[in-house]
Amino acid sequence: MAQQKNPISVRDIDHLVLRVIDLERMLSFYCGVLGCSIERRQDDLGLVQLRAGGSLIDLVPVGGKLGAQGGAAPGREGRNVDHFCLRLDTFDEKGLCSYLVERGVPIGEVASRYGAEGEGPSIYLSDPEGNTVELKGPPSLRCSADAFRGEATAESSALQVSSMRGHCSAAEWQARVDLAACYRLVALYGMSDMMANHISARVPGEQGAFLINAYGMLYEEITASSLLKIDHNGEILSLPDFGTLNYGVNKAGYVIHSAVHAARADVECVIHTHSWASMAVSTLECGLLPITQTAMRFLKIGYHDYCGVVLNLDEQASLIRDLGSGEALILRNHGALIVGRTIGEAFNWMHRLELACRSQLAAMACNTKLVQVLQPVLEETWSNYQPQTRRPFGVMEWPALLRKLDRINPGYRD
Repeated sequence: MAQQKNPISVRDIDHLVLRVIDLERMLSFYCGVLGCSIERRQDDLGLVQLRAGGSLIDLVPVGGKLGAQGGAAPGREGRNVDHFCLRLDTFDEKGLCSYLVERGVPIGEVASRYGAEGEGPSIYLSDPEGNTVELKGPPSLRCSADAFRGEATAESSALQVSSMRGHCSAAEWQARVDLAACYRLVALYGMSDMMANHISARVPGEQGAFLINAYGMLYEEITASSLLKIDHNGEILSLPDFGTLNYGVNKAGYVIHSAVHAARADVECVIHTHSWASMAVSTLECGLLPITQTAMRFLKIGYHDYCGVVLNLDEQASLIRDLGSGEALILRNHGALIVGRTIGEAFNWMHRLELACRSQLAAMACNTKLVQVLQPVLEETWSNYQPQTRRPFGVMEWPALLRKLDRINPGYRD
């Protein structure tokens, strides 16, 4: 078999991305000392792009939305370079992806991204020591939505939804991508209930607005563009063209999710599930037992008594009272509710709650005495899971979960 010709021809460095601790000090140096100029600034994402001749230098504060995904701050144990980008002379999407995959190079999604010459197709990959490299094509090219996806054809029968990318801010689009990923992951890990239930996320920089799924779509087919934007009153602020399907908002979902978003300013994401394990535990008088280390994380979980299908706005007050300032709530005879300060954190909480419920049911099914843990040990273990004693949940896991989805089917990003 003839070896494929190398399609990569590097022209120059398009941009370099630096993770920074003190943004203003770095701006003073690169602009005041080195003479660079600010080309674009996106404070909602935590990104400042500087013009450096024909290239760009991107400054990403470690405390911002993008910077938080990169781990420790610059120093002896942390890296200050997020990635660098090589500008290619040509960009044959299918040939390039095929070439890299054939050589065992881990690759990400091909997408249009901003660089020194404007928008253009690019792809992320990793070198042998884990450094991220971006390969970028000419700005005149468009990336194909149907290019090589590791022979994946799952999207061929997907619901066709008009793209919402040009109708929202960059920050909202990122929230849409992350939320669509969360829906796919909940389905992938066996926690979905066909088209029932909802996951919602606050719209960055837009007071009183959040994103939620259109009622009528399975979790496994949710995309960034298929999400609805609604306000706390349930009014639809924006939605894609669903054609004759005319999808809208499920009232029960709106009642639960709007209550949390309105009452808890610290919450970005709300997840509600009817998984078999959480439903089963919700019927037990004993509730969730702290019999495993994972379950001890939920030592102070709240409980909300069943009042029927959640259609009455009057139930919102008791729901918020029972949730309190916590992250998890068992809805008696119903299911589970999780909240998080980020979408990644919320998924982490839900995944762990599901494991705690499943392990309890498995242990109880053995019909033998369960080993109890002393209360002081339970309290200490619970304390070890609190924000003041550890990094936020999801910071490390979320990028890895997105890579997992990208390997399976990156269609959620559309």
